Amino acid sequence: MEMEHLGVCVSKPEQGNSRVLKAALAACVCFCIALLLAVILVSQRANQDVFCLTPECIEAAGSILSKMDRAVSPCDDFYGFSCGGWLRDNPIPEDSSSYGIYPWLRQHVDITLKGEREKMMSP
Repeated sequence: MEMEHLGVCVSKPEQGNSRVLKAALAACVCFCIALLLAVILVSQRANQDVFCLTPECIEAAGSILSKMDRAVSPCDDFYGFSCGGWLRDNPIPEDSSSYGIYPWLRQHVDITLKGEREKMMSP
């Protein structure tokens, strides 16, 4: 609706625009509240410590710890700290110029497979 008063055209705001604006504002407020709740829930879950205590995880942890040398300070010699146990327990064989985890794994897999094959062959 337009009103002319002293040659100036003034229009009244429509009721529909006000309702749409209120609905959009309410939707934004609801979205912000939902987002805040989601952030709070995710941060609470992140604070919970989850530990794997299956036999496989415990065996893997033991294997990792056995390859470390905890007598060495990691600040002084990190390589010695992290690999000292491996170096102590697995010297380079005489017939090899180097030795690492892959030849070691291959050897242990071969031994395991040989044992399984012998179990299957025996009556």
